[in-house]
Amino acid sequence: MELLGEAAPGRSTGEAMSLMENLASQLPNGIGYDWTGMSYQERLSGNQAPALYAISLIVVFLCLAALYESWSIRSR
Repeated sequence: MELLGEAAPGRSTGEAMSLMENLASQLPNGIGYDWTGMSYQERLSGNQAPALYAISLIVVFLCLAALYESWSIRSR
């Protein structure tokens, strides 16, 4: 069986997915669920955002450190 749905207007996809997971947890034993398509990708990448922000801050810092490594260059 396949169920399809989308979030109601004004609701996020994360809220809709949480509700679907809550409903699926009430199903009888032997019946499960799996995410596909964009929902699957959202679940995979959902926990990576803080790490990506940290890495991007480090890269920006290293680029600025390399750019301004010499303070003896005079501006005109």
